[in-house]
Amino acid sequence: MTRLLEGATDDLYEPGSDACHLALRQLWDVFDHLGFKVVKKSANETTLRVYPERMHQYPLLNPRFEAHAEDWGTDFDGDCLVITALAKEPDPVLNEHLKTFNHDEGTFIFDGESAGGYYIVGCFIIPVHFTETVESAAIDFVRLGGALAAILRHLRRPPLARESGNGSITA
Repeated sequence: MTRLLEGATDDLYEPGSDACHLALRQLWDVFDHLGFKVVKKSANETTLRVYPERMHQYPLLNPRFEAHAEDWGTDFDGDCLVITALAKEPDPVLNEHLKTFNHDEGTFIFDGESAGGYYIVGCFIIPVHFTETVESAAIDFVRLGGALAAILRHLRRPPLARESGNGSITA
């Protein structure tokens, strides 16, 4: 599936494409507006580094746009924002807390594997909606922002009330 965005000349789902970078720049603004802390993205990165409230507070969130939510076993099809949640090491309290995320527009899928020096807690899968014309589309960031705000509220609510020694939020 190819998705052309207004203001870009190539496919949103091609990592490193102009459309991918444009969407991530726009997504940065939404995360920042909601109160997340976003680390500067280098030109060659295909995701953002997003923290719930302050730098180096875990989980670290890495969002990316994908074409097929159904590949994740969701109950919705089509375009989605996949937000990988990473920690420095396994944290049973964080794992259980993220598993309880439930929102009308999204779900959390537990992973529980280690890779590249991080522990992959799992992924938030959020449907992405567009306003479309014949030639291109624009991401509905207002609607997407509602789901992102729900993720932030979930991360801030108990039992995740204090920070452990490894930088993760814990009970």
